[in-house]
Amino acid sequence: MLSFPGAVAQEAAYAIWNLTVGHEKNSDAIARLGAVPKLAELLKSTSDIAQENAAGALMHITISQDGLVGWNGTHLHDIFMRYS
Repeated sequence: MLSFPGAVAQEAAYAIWNLTVGHEKNSDAIARLGAVPKLAELLKSTSDIAQENAAGALMHITISQDGLVGWNGTHLHDIFMRYS
């Protein structure tokens, strides 16, 4: 859903944000499933709401200790640099 255009990706990011607030297991699973690069890409959206939702989701994923190493074992900082 994060690959879908516009409002769908925006709402998917919002759902991920809600799933990760205070839920370390969800954060870890979402990072392992590869959502981090798509959320990072969504930060480039022209929609302020999409950017806010993506940033909120990423913030809660990175709060998780295991979430610091995300997609394919890559450190989240490296993923952000690749997509910025």
